[in-house]
Amino acid sequence: MTSCSTQCSSTRPQTVQVEDIEANNITDILEECRILGHKLIYLNYKGLTKLPTQLFKDNAFLHVEGIYLKRNLLQTLPQDLKFLSNLKELYAPSNKIAELPEDMSELSKLESLDLSMNNLTHIPCCVFDIKSLKTLVLSQNSIVHLPPGSYSC
Repeated sequence: MTSCSTQCSSTRPQTVQVEDIEANNITDILEECRILGHKLIYLNYKGLTKLPTQLFKDNAFLHVEGIYLKRNLLQTLPQDLKFLSNLKELYAPSNKIAELPEDMSELSKLESLDLSMNNLTHIPCCVFDIKSLKTLVLSQNSIVHLPPGSYSC
């Protein structure tokens, strides 16, 4: 079984790089992260069409502060995402995400959200209601307009 990382850094640990390349069993990855209490979960390049439901069962992943979902096949993010109450980073570029849950503002600790290179055409107002949000990356989407009052000059 491979390792998850407990810290986020600009240079990803070798164990995480191995996980991205070799680990195919998402259940094993999540189980190890749950048991060892890892704060970051790397599920990049896994071909996911939806987030694994075990992320939201029995409050087993409340300790998670970051989820990395680069280059999957996600078309939306689940409503249950709000149950990851300590989530600070959500990194989901290069998916097929076309819509976001209306209750994203319940992610009250979210600081960084990367949804670049997806299929978004609009951003719900609730994203801009996340008071803790410091970084929002939406490049390379087809966003027509932003909600009024969502940005300041």
